[in-house]
Amino acid sequence: MKLILSLGLRNLLRNKRRNILLGTAIAFGMTILITANSFSRGISDILLNKMIVYMTGHMDVSLHEKSKHQLSIIRDKEKVIKAVKENIDGVKEIVENVFTFARVVGNKKSENMVLVGFKTDEKEMSSEEFKDFFETKLIQGDIKDINNKEYENPVIVYSDKLDSLNVKLYDLLKVRVTTIYGQVQTARLTIVAVLKSDNMFMSNTLMMNLDVLKNLRGFKPHETGSLQINFENIKNPASVIKKADKLHEILKPNTAYIWGETGGLAKKINSLTMGVSENIFEEKKINLISGRYPSSKEEGECMIEKTFAEKLKIKTGSKIKNQYIAKFDKKQISNDYTITGIFTLENMPHQNLVLLHENDFYKTYFRNMPEILSENELKKENIFIPPVQDTALFSPEYKLLERSSTTENLQKKIRAMQRTKWIGAWLDVRTMFESASAVLELESALNLITFFAVMILFFIILIGVINTLRMTIRERTREIGTIRAVGMQKKEVRNLFLAETFFLSFFSCLFGIVSAFILMHILSLITIETDSVLSMLLYKKRLYFLPAFGSILNFFFLIIGIAVMTAFFPARRAANLSAANALRHYE
Repeated sequence: MKLILSLGLRNLLRNKRRNILLGTAIAFGMTILITANSFSRGISDILLNKMIVYMTGHMDVSLHEKSKHQLSIIRDKEKVIKAVKENIDGVKEIVENVFTFARVVGNKKSENMVLVGFKTDEKEMSSEEFKDFFETKLIQGDIKDINNKEYENPVIVYSDKLDSLNVKLYDLLKVRVTTIYGQVQTARLTIVAVLKSDNMFMSNTLMMNLDVLKNLRGFKPHETGSLQINFENIKNPASVIKKADKLHEILKPNTAYIWGETGGLAKKINSLTMGVSENIFEEKKINLISGRYPSSKEEGECMIEKTFAEKLKIKTGSKIKNQYIAKFDKKQISNDYTITGIFTLENMPHQNLVLLHENDFYKTYFRNMPEILSENELKKENIFIPPVQDTALFSPEYKLLERSSTTENLQKKIRAMQRTKWIGAWLDVRTMFESASAVLELESALNLITFFAVMILFFIILIGVINTLRMTIRERTREIGTIRAVGMQKKEVRNLFLAETFFLSFFSCLFGIVSAFILMHILSLITIETDSVLSMLLYKKRLYFLPAFGSILNFFFLIIGIAVMTAFFPARRAANLSAANALRHYE
C-alpha cells in the first residue's frame, strides 16, 4: 500500500499543468461552499444572538392581562425570579424587559421611536459586555451620564437620529408615551450620549435608565414588563427548550384569593374573597338560595355564603365593605359591594366566603395584589384553597399558555388568546429558538440552497475529473501494460489511479479551505454604509462570517469521497486492460 501511495503522489506531480487546472476548479468549489455556508451561519448568528437575544433573551417569561387593551405586565416579578433561581440551573442573568413605542419630538422634527430601559448600576456599567455593547460604539458624550441626576431623564441615542430629529448632544427631546393604564403623558429627555448605529433596527431606539422608563409607564417597583433569562454556555437549542419546559411546569397557577375582612354596619369578620366565571353561573354549579348572580356588566356586586350572611346578619340587597392589606405597599384596600345573592356550596367546609364575578375580582386583584398566606396561616384560619387542577370553580392567578414549538404555533396561540373574552392574565414561557424558528428555518434554507448550488458546480467539475482520468488512462495505456507485465495486480492498478485522485482532491480541498478563510477575511474588512434592510445582515456595518469546524470537516470528506467515487469506474476500466493489449497500444 505504501508503494501505491508513493507512485500515486509521483504520478500526480508528473502531469502538473493538467492537475493544477483541475485542482484549481475543485479548490474554487470548496472555497465557494465554505464561504457561502459561513455567511448563512453568520446571518443566523446576527439575527439570533446579536438581535433576537437582546429583544427576548434565551428564555422569556411574560404575563398578558386583557383589559381595555392587551397589557404585558408581571405584577409580582420577585415570585417569578425566585422560581427561576431555585429551579433552573446555569442562569447567567435575569433581565427586566420594559419598552414602549413613543412619539419623539426634536427641533421641529419628530419620529416614532422605541424607548428601551436597561439597568445602569455600577456593576453592570463596569462589565465587559456593557463596554462591548456601548463603549465601542460611543461617538459623543459619556455613557455614565445616564445616571447623572443633573440631566432631566437622560437618554442615549444613535447618530442616525441626530439629523432626523435635528438635535445634538445635550439637547432636549419631548416624548409622548402611553402608560400601562392607557393614560397619555409627556416628558422631556436629555441626550447624554450618542452611539454609532450598526443597523436600521437598533438605530430607531432610545435607551434610558430602566427605573426612569418604568416610572414613565406607570410600573410599580415590584412590577415589570417581562423577564428575559440568559444562560451560560448555550450549546444547542434543546438544552434551553428543556429548561423552558421545566419552568413551565413549575409556574402552574394556584387559585387566586383575597384574605381580609368583610362586614356590614354592625361588625367585621375575617373573610375569603374569590372570583368565579360567568360559565359557573350559567352551569349553575353554585347553589343559589336567594337573589341572583353578580353581573359581568356591573361593578361592585357580590354573592355571600349563607352561613357567613347569618354571622353578619345581612341579606340580599345589603351593602358590605371588603378590606385587605396589599402585599407590596402594605396599604389597606377597601371596596364596597352590594349583595345580589346568597348561596351554599357543596363539598366545601363552611368558611366566610365572598364571591365576585371574575371581571370585578381581577380589577382589584391585579391593581393591588393581596398577601398570600402560608400553609401554617391557612391551617390556623381553617381555610381551604382548592388547587386549580382539582376544580374549575374559582378563578386562577392566571392561565398558563401551552408551550410553542415554532413561530407559527406561537402566533396562533397569541391570536387565540386575544380572541377570548376572559379578562384574567395569561402566562407564557417561550425561548428565543421557538420565537425565532423562522430564522432557524431561514438558515437551513440558505444552507440547502448553497449546498445544492455548489453541488451542481462540483458535478460540472467532477465531469472534468472523469474526462481527465480517461485521457490520462489513454495516454498511459502502454505504462499500464508495463506495470501489469512486471507483476502488478488489477486491484493495485485500480488503487493507483484512485490514490492519484485522492491526493489531487485532498490538496485541492486544503487549498480551497485556506482560500475561503482569506476571502472571508478580505470581505469582512469592507465597510458597507447603508440604511436599507441589508443592514440587518451586517455586523458593525460589515459582512459577518461564522465558519464551523464541523461543517468544514464534513465538506472536506464529502468532496474527497465524491471525487474518489467518481474516479472508481475509470480506474477499474484501466485495471481491466490486459498487459498484452496495453503494450501493443500505439497513438
